[in-house]
Amino acid sequence: IVLKALAREPERRYGGTAALADDLQRHLDGRPVLARPDRAGYRLAKFVGRHRVVVAAAFLALLALVAGTGVSIWQARLARLEAAKANAIQKFVFGLFEVNRVRNPDGAKARETTAEELLKLAAGELEKSAPATASEREVHSELENTIADLLADLGLHQDAVRLWSALASELDSRAPDARLAEVLVNRGVSSNLVGGADKARVDFERALAILDGIGDQSSVLRGWTLYNLGQHFWSTQDDGDTRAEELFKAAIAVLEPHGPSRQLANAHYGLGRVLESRDEAEGAKRAFRAGIAVAEVAPDTARTVAAGGHQQLSRVEMATQDFALAEESIRRAMAVFEEFAGKQHRLTFEAESDLGRLLDATDRPVEALPHLERALAERVSRLGALHWSSVSTHVALILARWHAGDGAAALAAAEKLDRDVAAGPDALKERGGVVAWALARTLLTAGRAEPAQAALARSRPLLLARLGAESPWLVDASLLEAEILLARGAPREAERLLGAIVTPFAGAADTDARRGRLEVLRSAIHRELGDLPAAEEAARKALELATKEPGRKFRRLAEAAAWRAMAAVELRRENRAAAGSAAASALALYRAALLPSSSGLRDLERELAGPAPAADPARSAK
Repeated sequence: IVLKALAREPERRYGGTAALADDLQRHLDGRPVLARPDRAGYRLAKFVGRHRVVVAAAFLALLALVAGTGVSIWQARLARLEAAKANAIQKFVFGLFEVNRVRNPDGAKARETTAEELLKLAAGELEKSAPATASEREVHSELENTIADLLADLGLHQDAVRLWSALASELDSRAPDARLAEVLVNRGVSSNLVGGADKARVDFERALAILDGIGDQSSVLRGWTLYNLGQHFWSTQDDGDTRAEELFKAAIAVLEPHGPSRQLANAHYGLGRVLESRDEAEGAKRAFRAGIAVAEVAPDTARTVAAGGHQQLSRVEMATQDFALAEESIRRAMAVFEEFAGKQHRLTFEAESDLGRLLDATDRPVEALPHLERALAERVSRLGALHWSSVSTHVALILARWHAGDGAAALAAAEKLDRDVAAGPDALKERGGVVAWALARTLLTAGRAEPAQAALARSRPLLLARLGAESPWLVDASLLEAEILLARGAPREAERLLGAIVTPFAGAADTDARRGRLEVLRSAIHRELGDLPAAEEAARKALELATKEPGRKFRRLAEAAAWRAMAAVELRRENRAAAGSAAASALALYRAALLPSSSGLRDLERELAGPAPAADPARSAK
């Protein structure tokens, strides 16, 4: 207005004071002034200024209309995409059955195709196909993920890894997101189960980095990734239990706000495994029970998840000699696995392995043998003979055969396993010490004391490196070494070694069963040295320890060994009646546990044989 009033050219100025006053009033009223060029944008701005409330309401209405139209268009696009996906999936599935029919023209044979064969066929067809459009690629990705999931559920982890790898390659071409992280975690879980621990760790750590990158600090996927990385550290690192504990606790903290879930149950189980490995039995039981409680109420969670908790709980109950509870837990788990996964599933075989170990630990090695044999065959076929899990099961089977009195079969298996493990550096480091110990044990039983001592000498440094100086295995190695020295005619050296063993007894090594074995051995040493009163005292102490053991009802062979020591002392004294009574008590217990055809039982019968004892029937029955 000022510039118009002061313009140099008269024709550009106001025509008079009335015109100037009118323009000033327009300005005060918020209307367009004549001094400004008459443009649409200028008029609109002035209109909005005068009618702010009405314009704002109109704008919101317009925005809602545009948004609603956009949502409708977006929903229509999604509907078209989902319809296309559904049609493509339907076409793929029908095509799958058509391929199966062509491959098996005999209709009856085609109908016999198993779920495993059909899934492998599906995986092969997916690998051969090459999607062209975006919607086809989306369908292809979903099918890969679904088929890989189903393959993993059936324990076909190699095939699942292959499909997830293909899907990861497809997703890698885009910006990293939660979907790629999920695929990496799934692939890592399956890789770990087929011996690819290092690859699994790379997948878990990359998935975690992706979630960090997109700002995900609280999702279920993040909690599940933390759990699986913790599981990796716990199962593969010599000193990984501290890191594993941190990760399991972090996973629980992330998952708990989301409510009960399969992932949360497994995080509790992971923490329980760490505590179990540290011999913190009560803490481990609490963790496993917490996981079971979550699994039993978590929506859309299979009963096998709670069964897995019962399986792990049974191991801790077994360690604390709650054998009745342990057997109830493991049989409950195995029944669920058989019902929901089938008798040939990995989970069923793992439970069967645990049942076999429990039966052997409760002096039922003959019952344990078929369970351990089936579990070993499955693990070797799935993981290979030198995987730590296969080797561990193999050692359990060797010891069960030895306990059952089949020394020849135990020794043959131990010699072969020792050779195989020696050829594999990883297996030698992980389980070589235990394998060499088992070989020494079976060699001594076969009367080959010198090679037994050599095998035990190889075992010690491997046990020390893998398990540490306070491991109960090293105490067991010392007890075995004392037996070997005694068998080689060196009772004084054996006595000195037993004197040194007392000090390391601590923690898990300090059990009535282990002390009972020590006293039986001490009785044999004193007997060889001619100190029969000391031999009798040690045998009586072994008998006392065996009869007061918490799990005595389930473990009678320790008592049998103590009665055998008593019989040997009385035979040396030529006290036939007392020797016969003790021998009868020992043989009754041995015959209940050993194979009738076992050479060990025949040797015991010969050792304890003598004139018919004038035994007190009440004492024998007791």
